[in-house]
Amino acid sequence: MRTRLLAAASRVGTGFRRPGRSWFWLGITLVTLSFGVYPAYALMVFSPMSWWDKLAVAVGLTAISWSMFLVGSAFAGKNGLAHLRERLSSWRVHRGTSVDR
Repeated sequence: MRTRLLAAASRVGTGFRRPGRSWFWLGITLVTLSFGVYPAYALMVFSPMSWWDKLAVAVGLTAISWSMFLVGSAFAGKNGLAHLRERLSSWRVHRGTSVDR
């Protein structure tokens, strides 16, 4: 019994395993897809639903988008978000303005 407790205690001290490359790309994909919800807001204006239904759908889409963004951010980590920021703002570098403005 004592040996099992010591073995379990030694495993606790090792910490968490670093997430693999697949988690990184899953996070990047989720963050990118979360931005894909925004065109749906423009399309909802032309839908034949009532304004209350449109408001409910907009709140639902907002919750889904933010959930995907937050989960994707957690999966991608700090380096993943820096990578995504660099990719999405690469047009600034070509134009000559600073990225860290």
